[in-house]
Amino acid sequence: MCLYLNKQKRALDDYHWEYYDQQKPFLEKVLRPIFLCLDFQGTEKTQALVAQLATTKDELSTGITLHTMDRRPIQPRQKDYLVDEVGKVSPDRFEWLLYLQIPNKLNGQLYLPTVIKFRSLQDDLVNNERWKSKNKLIQQSMLPRLMEKPSRLIESLSNDLNNELARVSQRIEDGDNQNVILRNRTGKTQWRLPSTSVKSMLNNPFFDLLKPINIADVLRYVDQETNFLDHFEHVLPVQ
Repeated sequence: MCLYLNKQKRALDDYHWEYYDQQKPFLEKVLRPIFLCLDFQGTEKTQALVAQLATTKDELSTGITLHTMDRRPIQPRQKDYLVDEVGKVSPDRFEWLLYLQIPNKLNGQLYLPTVIKFRSLQDDLVNNERWKSKNKLIQQSMLPRLMEKPSRLIESLSNDLNNELARVSQRIEDGDNQNVILRNRTGKTQWRLPSTSVKSMLNNPFFDLLKPINIADVLRYVDQETNFLDHFEHVLPVQ
């Protein structure tokens, strides 16, 4: 409040980093143990970050303080919050910075080889050395379609699709498919999906078990039990 009254505006990042400073127990007891269990791989653009993550993991595994801090992951707008007046980087805030960058890089820039969802595509592919014997690998796969020429495979799949479409269409025309209704009113065949009638939508089968009662009889019975009609005044004067 004093800063506001003195017109000393604070940036939103000020509050963010103050909050991170207050969450040091969470950093040390929750985030850090999870981080130490993970291995990271990266692309050419994230090699510096991967190297820093590996260094951070080694130093935190052997001690409680981070000593080696590559400043390249620090963006210009973050420098004031991580580097003090004498040029020293805050270890705790730098650790926070690394943890904050990891989720944003898991879109194809960082990989977790031990996590299926975030592993690299290359981990699921045959390496280049083994791929030199691709003909032998394809034969060992026991998948005949892999050995067919693409043109013949496409032609075969196209024939299968056309045959299936013809079979489905014939079932609809013969009336065997109850989920499609054909109509031919003006010489033009049209189709629609079956819809629930208004009657069946309004009347639940449960209510068919109940005996219909006139609403006047219901009001009369309720009045006998509660005398609620005595609290109403007729809109017309009593003659």
